[in-house]
This record gives sequence, structure tokens and C-alpha cells, in this order.
Amino acid sequence: MLISDNHLFNIFLLLGGLGLFLYGMDSMSRGLKDIAGARMRIILARFTSNRFLGFLVGMIVTAVVQSSTATSMMLLGFVNAGAMNLAQSMGVLIGANVGTTFTAFLLTFRIDPYAPMMIFAGLMMFLFLKNKNAKVGGYITLGIGFLFFGLTIMGLPLRFYAATDGFQSALALFQNPFLAVLAGLVATSIIQSSTAVTAIIVAMSGGPDPVITDFSTVAYMVVGANVGTASTALLASLAGTRESKRVAVANGIFRIINCLMFIGAVIIFPDILYWFEHTWADGGLRAAMLHLIYNVACAVVLIFFTNQMAALTMRLLPERESDSRDGRLMHIGSTDSSTQPAGEALNKAHDELCRMGKIVIGNLRLSLDACYTGDENKGEMVFETEKMINHLKRQIISWLERIKNIEKKEDMQTYSAYISTSSDLERIGDYAENFAENNIFKTKKDGSKSVLRLPQEAMDELKNLGDVVIELLKLALYVFETQDTSNLQRVYQLEQKADEMAIEYLENHLNRTKSGAEDPRGGIIFTSMISDLERCADHAYNIAFYYPTMNVGDRERDVVNISKGEY
Repeated sequence: MLISDNHLFNIFLLLGGLGLFLYGMDSMSRGLKDIAGARMRIILARFTSNRFLGFLVGMIVTAVVQSSTATSMMLLGFVNAGAMNLAQSMGVLIGANVGTTFTAFLLTFRIDPYAPMMIFAGLMMFLFLKNKNAKVGGYITLGIGFLFFGLTIMGLPLRFYAATDGFQSALALFQNPFLAVLAGLVATSIIQSSTAVTAIIVAMSGGPDPVITDFSTVAYMVVGANVGTASTALLASLAGTRESKRVAVANGIFRIINCLMFIGAVIIFPDILYWFEHTWADGGLRAAMLHLIYNVACAVVLIFFTNQMAALTMRLLPERESDSRDGRLMHIGSTDSSTQPAGEALNKAHDELCRMGKIVIGNLRLSLDACYTGDENKGEMVFETEKMINHLKRQIISWLERIKNIEKKEDMQTYSAYISTSSDLERIGDYAENFAENNIFKTKKDGSKSVLRLPQEAMDELKNLGDVVIELLKLALYVFETQDTSNLQRVYQLEQKADEMAIEYLENHLNRTKSGAEDPRGGIIFTSMISDLERCADHAYNIAFYYPTMNVGDRERDVVNISKGEY
């Protein structure tokens, strides 16, 4: 392919190659997650009892799914649900940093000429094979082919400009370590993948005609890319629990310490980079080896300081009274309910239900945000947290069913109320998962965007109803936790308001559809979300009115009793 002197054409060629490369990376990662993702989640959730085991699990999971970001998202989901604590997550984060080095080594194999054949073979497998695993294998092959083909396309304009004085002068600026680290950090923050940025650096520094020839520039860019990948987890954790924020901050601290350790090592032992240059002749292999040795060396040192990093994180984000505690089962996991008095066992179930409720509120809020913004990272957190909510419900039901000697009538009524409350919370969690699945900007597996065009009025209506439902759920859980009946009237009013808003907004939707102001495709999602939010309000109402002396669902009686002040 001949490169034109037309700069605009060359820019489009560069961006097109970058797009193919990123699509290939995403396809490969998605395919690997489809094959092994569920198993990796189970391994990640179960086998992290100590930092060394966590390190091994983090390394294996990341090496399999080929995305430290994906591992971080799983961790945030587990921590957000209380399935894992900060100390457990530290070892996994360190291991993930090592596991992500595989792709860089993959690119040192010069298989660029075979990329078109891999694309064709992968496409044939994906389209015509019936076996699911074979189709996914084709999808992975297709992704690897696009990855290498995209790098080839990108390399054409870059190598053309590499021979110019202006390009070399620009590269000379990045011989400044600070600017090189900053360049890697910014590029990773934009692309949201340190693996992709590192792979591009490896590819552009290798081969017979490298674009980047100065190894110190390559080294500092790789280090900067390692730091930049923390931005994804930080952004995704903003709507999560405080504990998930701590994990994201700990991830950032770990990567910054890695960067400072590398800079310190180069200052103290300046011959380190010289040793790399004279040990591996090929620039790409040299960069890949630096990436591996740098991450392994930092991991070997810092794995012994996970407690200190966790303590530093706790000082930056200290515990608050309103925070949920660590552990999947904080109140009911350590003993058997059958060995305890009924009243004591019911009290523990009550405390666990209150904690489950806080997780459900956070996940509902996160799911609506994921829906409105199309943030897939937040959506992944919602799905992971929903799995933990389901597990928590099963554990609470199992605890309640093992309680023996329930003799008092009020204890039996309380028992029934707690069974129903767990089901209501679990149903709200299911609706939250629906909202995340229905995000307005959804990326399909083929990379295309499914954009649901909703007018601003419809978006405002969804947000308004969502705010009312969250307010209602928070108040209902407060009533359930404190048994403060003075707030029942407000609960009833908010539930009625949610019903009225749902009716009004559905009528508005019909009018917009008739006038052509609303896309029917988006309207399907809109009506589904309005209905689901209204059902969430119903479940929240039930939770507030689940008391032993009340019969839930008799709204006329509730109105009479509230008006009389009997609640």
C-alpha cells in the first residue's frame, strides 16, 4: 500500500488502523470471557483467602480474560456486594498486573502477514460452525486477526512520518521521562486499556523498521500506561459503595508506587535500561520483557506490603458509621441458626436484611446511572453485584428456614415478614439488572452501537421517577430497620406519587409516539423501565409495611389507618 502525502488521508488511515486494533483487542477479550468468564468469576470469588493465593488467582484470571480492567470490574462488583474486602482484593490487584503482560508478548511474534487469513478463518468459523465453543473460538481468531491487521495499517503512516525531521523532533520531547510517563498515562485514560496502549508501544518499537527507537522513551511510556489503567476503576467506583472506592484507590496507589519504584531503580542503577538494550536486539521483544520484568519485580516486593497499602487506603477513605461492613455474610454466617433462640436468630436475620437493603439501593442507583450514560463498566458492576444479592437472599432464606422452636405468634409473623422482605429486595435487584441491560447506548458483540433515541423529555421523566423510587426505597428500609412508624405516611405518599408519575409518563409517551416525536424502538425500553420502576416502588412499599401486626397489600385499610394516625 502506498502512503500519500495527503496528511488528512494519513490521519484517517492511522485512526482506522487504531479502530481495527481496538476492535480486535475487544473481540479477543470478549471471546475469552465468554469461554472462561463464569469460571473465572467463581475462582475469583472463592479462592482469595490470603494475599498469595489472591495474587495467583488475579494473575490467572487476567491472563485468561486478557484484561486487567475486566478483573478490576469483577473485584469492584464483589466488594460492592460485600463478597470480598479490601485486604483480600490487594493480592488480586497485584496478580492482575502480571497477568496482563501476555498480549505484549503475543505481538512480538511477527504474524502480521497472516492477519488477513486469520480474519477470514475466524469469520468462517463464527458464521458457519454450530458448536458454541467453536463459534467463540472463531470470534477470538477474528479478533487476533483484526488486532495484527490494525497494527499493520497504523504502522504505514507512522513509519512514513518517522523518517521526517518534524516527527523525530516530536519524539525527542518524550525523552523527558516525565513527558513519556504522562503520554502513556493520558493515552491509557483515553483508550481505557493499558493492554492496548502497551501493545501499540511494543508493536511500534519492534520489527526491522521501528517507529520509536529510543528505548528509554518506550520504557517510561509503558510505565505511564500501567498507571493510567487505574482511571477506569476509579470512574466505575464513583457510584459504588465506599469499600469499592477503596479498592479503586488502592489500585491507583499500587500503580503509582510501581511507577516511583521504577524511576528510583533507574536513578540508582542507570545501567538497567542499558542492560535491556544489549540483552534483546528486537525493540518489541525488549519492550515486552521490560513490561514483564517490571510488573513481576514490583509484585514480588509489594505483595509483602498489602496490609500497609490497605492501611494507607483506609486513612485516605476512613470508615464511616453509615458504611456496610466487610464480608458476604456479616451477621448470620458464623453460627447455625438452629442452635440459637428464635428471637436472637431473627434479630440477626433482620440485621443482614438491612445490610442487603443498602447493597440493593446502591446497585439500583448504579444501574440507572449505567442506563442513562451507557457506561458498560458500571453495567458490569451491576451484574456482578446482582449475583451477590441473589446469593445473599439464598443464605438469608436458608438461615430463616433452619430456625427451630418458633413458638410465639409474633415471632412466626416476623419470620414470614423477613421471608417476604428478602424476596422484595431480590426482585428490586432483578429490576436493577434489567435497567443495566437496557442501557441507552449499548455496544453489541459485533462492535456496532444500538442507540435508542429518546427525547430529552423522556429522559427527564425516567430520571424523575427513578429519583422518587430511590427516595421511597431508602425511607422504606429506614422504617424496616428502625420500626419508626411515624414515616409510614410519607412512604404511602411517595408510593402513590410514583404510581401517578408512571401513569402520567406513559400517557406522555403515547402522545409523543403519535406525534412522531419519539423513536418507537426507544419507546419500548421507556415503557418497560417506567413499569419496572413502578414495580420497584410497590416492593419498597411492601418492605415498609411488613410488620407482624399488619396485613400488606390492603391499600384502602392503609389509607384509613394512616389518616387516623394509627400507624
